[in-house]
Amino acid sequence: MPLWTEEKFHIIEKLYKIPWLKIEFVYCSILAAFYFIASILCASWATHSTFGVAAIFGFCATGAYAYDAWIKYIDIQNGELAQGSRVVSTHKTTNVVSPGSGPRSPVTVIA
Repeated sequence: MPLWTEEKFHIIEKLYKIPWLKIEFVYCSILAAFYFIASILCASWATHSTFGVAAIFGFCATGAYAYDAWIKYIDIQNGELAQGSRVVSTHKTTNVVSPGSGPRSPVTVIA
């Protein structure tokens, strides 16, 4: 999802019950593993300079995604919210019934 969509519509704040940090942790971990595998393959085929550059880029991307996954893991362990410092509050409403307004008392409607 593009970043401007998240900022404009505040989707993460509206869907706060979805475990966003766990989803992002799994996403970053999978991408780090895929980039690592791709980087190793590019480095083993590095007879041309293009494969060498691709391997360097892949190892840098692996490091970035692994670092982001580590940050997400630490946030999950600390119980952080994905939306930051937003406090989710619940409102409880109660109906108060007067003692004289039971089902047997007459109701007068003035129009």
